[in-house]
Amino acid sequence: MRISNSLRPLLLRTSRASSTTAPERDGTQGGFTLIELLAVLMILSILVTFLVRSVRAAQISVEVGNTKALIQTIGGLVEEYNNEFQRYPPSTFPASLDPKPNRINMGVEMLVISLWRQGRPWQAAEIGEDALGNTDGDSTKTSLTRFSSPDAFELIDVWGNPLAYIHRRDYEKEIHYLTYDEVGLDIEGPVKGGVSRKTGDPHRKSSFQIISAGPDGFFGTADDIANFEIERD
Repeated sequence: MRISNSLRPLLLRTSRASSTTAPERDGTQGGFTLIELLAVLMILSILVTFLVRSVRAAQISVEVGNTKALIQTIGGLVEEYNNEFQRYPPSTFPASLDPKPNRINMGVEMLVISLWRQGRPWQAAEIGEDALGNTDGDSTKTSLTRFSSPDAFELIDVWGNPLAYIHRRDYEKEIHYLTYDEVGLDIEGPVKGGVSRKTGDPHRKSSFQIISAGPDGFFGTADDIANFEIERD
């Protein structure tokens, strides 16, 4: 069939338009592939994990600093007590103490009884109520301190665990303490005075030791904090 000369330009333009607008079917599609999405999610997961760890590390650093400051403040109060009475507060219950709390956390409970004892002309005003706790839940029939509550209070670190207070006479004794680990499980175990690896003598051999179980809640581990230098492995 012949096409007239007048129709040839129109047909040619139509053919060109069709060839330029027809989609290419080469098997590819726009957007991300599944592998690319998985790679992006993996990268985001790594970044989030790194960020969480960095934030937690910074938080622990602040908490450790606050606990060191608390131990220093308590140590100053113990020295004031020694200046006033010519002796450091005991870390075991004397026979004259009646009634007695249970023997868990005894050292720091005796420290609280000494610093806030009834009839004393001054009290440890530098320590706020947020530094007082009662992890083992013991109490006496009547209060042994200037507090109205008969609870056997302890001085606690920023993680809510009792500080261990040890008078030099008791460095070799095992006094049991009740703490909680990072997931809230309770830990009960003996605590003794820290000994220097270099000299073989107790740290602060002529006075007293104050020890925090640190972030992990376990006494005797590398993250302990004390009023002496903890020797790390």
